[in-house]
Amino acid sequence: MADDNKQELSTALFSAANALRSKMDANEYKNYLLGIIFWVSVNWCWWRRIIILKI
Repeated sequence: MADDNKQELSTALFSAANALRSKMDANEYKNYLLGIIFWVSVNWCWWRRIIILKI
């Protein structure tokens, strides 16, 4: 049962990514994706620092 849910989630995520990418070139899409990953990591580090310092 869990494998079915993982497969459905994977399919849904790939479908969403393809819909967002549409006819965009892979290199251009990569730039957007790397920017999002960068900001997520910065945000995660910032929140971790706040939690550690308890500001």
